[in-house]
This record gives sequence, structure tokens and C-alpha cells, in this order.
Amino acid sequence: MSYTYNLSPTAMFEDRYGQFVSFGIPKADVDTLRATITDMWADAPGGWPFEWSTFARKYMEAGNPLLASFTYGFTKFPCLANDARRKAQQNQLETYLKAAPSFPVKFERRILALRYQGKSVNLPVHLFSVTGQYAGTPVLIYSGGVDTYKMDLHALCVTLTQRLGIAVLGFDIPGTGESPVPLSVKGDELVLGLVKEARKLGN
Repeated sequence: MSYTYNLSPTAMFEDRYGQFVSFGIPKADVDTLRATITDMWADAPGGWPFEWSTFARKYMEAGNPLLASFTYGFTKFPCLANDARRKAQQNQLETYLKAAPSFPVKFERRILALRYQGKSVNLPVHLFSVTGQYAGTPVLIYSGGVDTYKMDLHALCVTLTQRLGIAVLGFDIPGTGESPVPLSVKGDELVLGLVKEARKLGN
């Protein structure tokens, strides 16, 4: 399934240029991407997912899986509209997990079974803590929005964990990322179930 709409790469770079650089993408590379990309959706030379993925592979080959993960995150921006972006999300997860041993805090990926509309669904979540122990600390559940998913918030999750000494549980809101349910008013049920699980983890 594919969903595309009128979106200008030029406008995206104007809006997000500072974010790309702040995530560690070398400015020269961002400038190259800005000059090269002419289409938001095409998985071909000049297309957004094609060009960003090329740089992600380069960073991975250079031994920087975290930067590769961030770059795959931008590859899938602004939404999982087609196969190229869904593949980018999978690549982002793979490179992110390869980078995880280098994180300055303890990290754990869990799949939580939550109730939704009378059945059980699986929601992947990411846990960050100073010690790897959750029982003695508050747990903050943290999510992004419709175009920023839990892996894209890595730096914020790590900073909150370090500075506040809490556990942070990152998740994707309904309709985004790895969430198994659509974005609708019924999605609240999934989030409320997540809250219950987070309370069991912390104090």
C-alpha cells in the first residue's frame, strides 16, 4: 500500500535543516542531500528515501550505527507512506539495536502484550535507565508525534534518564511507527494499557 501527497523537498529542508545537523548529520552531507533530492517519494536517484539511505549505508560502513539509525529515521520522514519508507524503518531498528551497547545508559527493547478492542496486540517499547533496574524509580512514558517516532527521540530519552535518574519508556503513538493500531479515538485504550504496564515496572 502506498500513500503520497504533494510535498516539496525544498520546503522540508527549509523546515528541518537545523534538526538534521543537530542529530549529527555532517553539514556538508546535508547540503549535498539538499542539492540532490528533487522528489519526496521516489525510491530512485534524486528521490528522498534513495538518497538518505545511501548516506545511512555510508555511516554504517564507517562503523557508526547510531548515526546510520538517525539517518534512516530521516529516510522514512515524514510518514511510512510506501515500501521504501517501511524498509527504512526496519533498517533504522536494525542499526539502532547494533548501536545499543554503546549507549551511555542501560537500554532494553520489550514487546508488551496489551488489550485493544477485545484482543491482545503487541507494542514494542524501548526502556532506558541508569542501572537497568526499574522498581526503585519513577517511569516516564514518552512518545513523539505523527512524524517523529520513539527511535527519533533517542537523545531526549537518554538525557532525561541521565539528568533525572528515572526510567524512560519510549513508545509510538497509535497510527505511527511500530504501533499495531490505527490513529483514532479508540487508540486511547492502548495508551491506557501502556500506563498500567509502566506502573508495574516502577515505584
